[in-house]
Amino acid sequence: MWLDPDRFRLHDVTEFPLIWTGAPVRDEVNARRWQVEMDALVAQGSPFVILHRIDGPEPAEARKARISWLKHNKRALAQLCLAVVAIEVDPIRRTTLDARVAIANQSYGVKAAVVASAEEGEDLAWEILFCTPSNHGALGVFPAE
Repeated sequence: MWLDPDRFRLHDVTEFPLIWTGAPVRDEVNARRWQVEMDALVAQGSPFVILHRIDGPEPAEARKARISWLKHNKRALAQLCLAVVAIEVDPIRRTTLDARVAIANQSYGVKAAVVASAEEGEDLAWEILFCTPSNHGALGVFPAE
C-alpha cells in the first residue's frame, strides 16, 4: 500500500520506511489525527522506523489518547514498527528519556532509543531496518550509498 503524504499532517512519510514526526499533539483533535495516521501506517503492512524529534511536553489528554491507541494496537504495531528513535539534543533530557526507554520497550513491544541528532537517528534507523540480526534486516539489503 502506498502512503499518500498529503494525507499525513503529523507524520512525514516521504522518506518511508523512515517516518519522521515531531509535530506537537497538543489537543484532542490532533490526538485523533495521530491515531488515524498510526492506523494508516500499520495498515500499509511494511516495516518502518519512527524518528521522533522531541518538541516539548505533551498535554495529559493527548498523552492519554496516544497511550490508549498504543495499548489497543500493541501487537500490530510491534510487528511493523521496528523502533521509535527519539531525537533529543539536550543531554540532560536525553538521559531522562533513556530511563523511560526500557519501560516503553516492555509496555508496547516496540524497541525505543534516544539519540542526540537527526543524523544519528537516521543511521540507527537504517541499521535497524537493514541489519537486525534476528531478521537479517527487515528489507534484506543495505541502502545504496
